[in-house]
Amino acid sequence: MKKTTIILLLIFICPLYGFAMTCNSGTLADNSNDISGPYALDNGTIDNCVDGDIAAWAISKVYLYTDAFCTGEAQIITVLDETVTTPTEANKKDFAGAPDLGSATIANGTYNCVATKMWDNITFSPVKDTTGYDGSGNAAVGGTPYCVATDNYTQDICASDNASSLQLVYDPDNKSSYSCSLEAAPSNEWVWIYFSTSSTDSDNETLSDLESDYYPPTADNVSNGVPLGAALVVSSTSSGNLKTTISNRIADGGPYGGGCQMYKPAFSFE
Repeated sequence: MKKTTIILLLIFICPLYGFAMTCNSGTLADNSNDISGPYALDNGTIDNCVDGDIAAWAISKVYLYTDAFCTGEAQIITVLDETVTTPTEANKKDFAGAPDLGSATIANGTYNCVATKMWDNITFSPVKDTTGYDGSGNAAVGGTPYCVATDNYTQDICASDNASSLQLVYDPDNKSSYSCSLEAAPSNEWVWIYFSTSSTDSDNETLSDLESDYYPPTADNVSNGVPLGAALVVSSTSSGNLKTTISNRIADGGPYGGGCQMYKPAFSFE
């Protein structure tokens, strides 16, 4: 057994852009924009967004699994006491500041799946104002920016547009599912997000549940979960850091595109 401290880091490595343009996926052959919102961003290279200097969310606990499908016995790291049912801004960890989430006695092994119980209301801020939009809602230099460096923004990552498309979350504690709230009647809740070395993060149209970050991947559906670029390896001589990259992840959607939003980061242990 080894006592290991899991430290989450944000690494900013991409340059900023000085013009307004819709974020798009650089991994597509035609470099076209297939991003419809914070849930749709792939885990590849991203163009034409801006970096952030605040990225904060509250975490209750973290489960580590050697199995990439998040089955079997979990190693548990408790971050926030379970008695905190409604976390405040003070309970959030700013990942831009490389927060220490705590330590736990973790068995030696290679952990290919991480299940995180987190509050679905996140706080973020861009490092600079975006270029902005004119009075007609078109990108324009000198227009009104919807991402302002001096402002903090909050985002509900699990709300749904309508009752027929409620986001479902799988709870590993009781092995059952529950739904998040409607955007029309917003409330915040604890959600489980799964990170796995087996996840592909791509929609599979032949599957009824399609891709969901709130379900672990399975042998029949590896589109579930968020891709984990590298597993956590714990040994007698080493532990690991979870690198969370949100460079180029904050987007100005303008008046008709959801305003200022933060898209899905990329995750990897190193």
